[in-house]
Amino acid sequence: MASASDYDLVLFEYIKTDLAGHARDPVWASRVIAEVTRFLRTLLTQLDPERDTLLIASDHGNSEDLSVRTHTRAPVPAVAVGPLAEDILSGCTSITDLVPAILAAFSA
Repeated sequence: MASASDYDLVLFEYIKTDLAGHARDPVWASRVIAEVTRFLRTLLTQLDPERDTLLIASDHGNSEDLSVRTHTRAPVPAVAVGPLAEDILSGCTSITDLVPAILAAFSA
């Protein structure tokens, strides 16, 4: 986190959950979900709750229903913690609202 703290915004994309879901492989899906869970737990220990905001979002569901290869229609929430969390999430009703909300929160 020392190098990440030099930036106003750090983006991490994790595609393995999507790939495992499309592969319909429950063992792989469980493994990558455990991997991203470990990553997030570690990340949370490194964040400064007074300064840092963590936003977790996805563009669609997939790994929760491995019976289909396509994206599911399961609602996908955005979750945020930190000083900008409320500013970012307050007006978001769709994933398309996230980028404008992030930009507005940074310019406030």
